Amino acid sequence: MLRKITPAAPPALSGLLLILCFPNWDYGWLAWFALIPLLYSLTTCDLRPTTAFFHGWLCGFIWKTGSLHWVLATHRYAGVPWSASAGGLLLLAAYLALYLGLFALAVAFFRRRSSHWTLATACAACWTLLEYLQEYSWHPSVEFPWGFLGYSQWRHPALIQTAALWGVYGVSFLLVGFNALAVCVLFPLQKQTRKLPIAGAALSLFLLNLGFGLYVLKFQTPSSSILSNPPSPRFPREKKIRVTLLQPDIEQYKKWSPQYEAEVKKTTEELLREASKNPADLVIWPEASIPQVLQEKDYLPWLQKLIRQTKRAHLVGALTRNLDRYHNSAALFDPKGNLRGLYHKNQLVPFGEYVPLRAFLGRWIAPLGEMGEMQPGKSLTPLPTPFAALGVSICYEMIFPKLIREQVRQGADLLVNLTNDGWYLGTSQPRQHLSMNVLRAVENRRFLLRATNTGISATIDPWGRILQQTSLDQRTYLSFSLSLPASQGFSFYCLRGDLLIGLSILFLLLSLFTGQAFGKQQAPPHEL
Repeated sequence: MLRKITPAAPPALSGLLLILCFPNWDYGWLAWFALIPLLYSLTTCDLRPTTAFFHGWLCGFIWKTGSLHWVLATHRYAGVPWSASAGGLLLLAAYLALYLGLFALAVAFFRRRSSHWTLATACAACWTLLEYLQEYSWHPSVEFPWGFLGYSQWRHPALIQTAALWGVYGVSFLLVGFNALAVCVLFPLQKQTRKLPIAGAALSLFLLNLGFGLYVLKFQTPSSSILSNPPSPRFPREKKIRVTLLQPDIEQYKKWSPQYEAEVKKTTEELLREASKNPADLVIWPEASIPQVLQEKDYLPWLQKLIRQTKRAHLVGALTRNLDRYHNSAALFDPKGNLRGLYHKNQLVPFGEYVPLRAFLGRWIAPLGEMGEMQPGKSLTPLPTPFAALGVSICYEMIFPKLIREQVRQGADLLVNLTNDGWYLGTSQPRQHLSMNVLRAVENRRFLLRATNTGISATIDPWGRILQQTSLDQRTYLSFSLSLPASQGFSFYCLRGDLLIGLSILFLLLSLFTGQAFGKQQAPPHEL
């Protein structure tokens, strides 16, 4: 019956299921089964290489078009014509779908020469390597590690604790491995295949991951990460930090219009005055909170006056200028209003903050905004405060595991993400962005504080549990107390990095040799 279905239907179904795994749908449990239709088409049919590649590409194109729909909304909000907005979305989806096309090509190859066990391993390893290539590519402009499969589990803390060992790539590896084993049970390569051991392996893979997560959450975490009770003797704590996160909810284009400058300042002052009723050691502002450039006009004196009135340290997202070079920055001020440190955004947004491949594209694309291009920072050194070393990331940087891991390795006690997701209106982008913050906290076993302009601001503990969060499009703030452990060690992932990538390469090499030992599997008689 299934063989009579249109050949492109299974990969298209997988693409639709993958959309449902992520915000706003958030049916994360579907990720354990979403790839079965695609893998069915790749393993039960003797596909030509071009057909296999197309099946993977089609699945990826549908998935990425649905998940990245906010690209269209953002361009339309900026006044870009419908045709150009839709074209930008489709081009991005088509590019990212190439990775799934390569995955499908590899699966079709290993299906011809592998046992069920080596095929499942090869599927998981190939997928993991291709996700890794989206973070480490030949040019920063094509690095876009957004929406990896492992992020689909962000609302299930027990299922993501392995990220502290292998990163988000490890969660993706488990998901793809489970899907591949399930396909081997449902649609075996050979009729005489014993299904029970394969089904047992798939179930064991899930239960081991779940069991590890439950063990960590029960025995390696305090009962509450935000202190309302005295510290537990089993989890001694030393540094208590009182923090306020500001969410001013200022409309995106009002922020940069001189016409609304007074209104933006007034809104900020009122919110800060209200938030100051709560005790705090550190006040954190979202990305680009200051209208225009910090050093221009009277913005710096105005900001320093506000800080002195609150008598607290402030971490402020602002555009800064050094001679003729502009940066997207985070500025750290002490309670007296003195500038104590600057962090400049390292990973800039292509076409949003700079024009990639300017020598080639510059003739068609004008400099961005009135200030032209931003310049990337060169340092990931944490900003020191009396209470903690702050590992600061700005917006888009949070989706790069390598950046956050390096900050922790350089001594960051507390992770802070300053974001402005006001460009994306009521789309799923802010929730997708939040989901990646959750995995960064687990990977590095650090608290992560997220301050945004329009939401979602949040406090995330080192085990990926969201302790507090705001709603979208809400003018508000979060005030709370944290206590950091007396000594914060490093997670295995933070110390060893992407060890799983090297293991995946080894798995693929072993799959090649073991596949040859097993011999070519009997293929179905028909070809697509």
